[in-house]
Amino acid sequence: MKTKENKREIAEKISFLTRGLSDYSATPGIGIGFTPKSIGNPFRRLKKMLKEAIRPYNLKIKNEPESADYMVILFSEFDNEDGYDCLGYTCYTKSRGKFPEVGAIRYCGVCGDVNTIRFNTKNSRIVYLCSVNK
Repeated sequence: MKTKENKREIAEKISFLTRGLSDYSATPGIGIGFTPKSIGNPFRRLKKMLKEAIRPYNLKIKNEPESADYMVILFSEFDNEDGYDCLGYTCYTKSRGKFPEVGAIRYCGVCGDVNTIRFNTKNSRIVYLCSVNK
């Protein structure tokens, strides 16, 4: 079992899991980028990218939050109310034994304006990560 310090170290190392958004024009610096294939099944592509990203940290994807160390929200919303195509994922750790309740994230638009993507059952999926040793 990992100590709190080890979990914090891993959380810092995988902070790259907090990815930005990608608009359709692939604005550099705020997105993970995607191909036209992603539009057909974006969550499949995001999950594949997540699996590749967590492999070096000996983590696996679980569906139950009880034994998980990290929560990852996969999100995909094309042409949302702010006029962006959003695709990405963001990672959270437990605080006081619970994961935070996240209903939306804010992001900076191309013109510097701050926009919000609100999560719902159509535009987001939640997966949990835990150590392979558990």
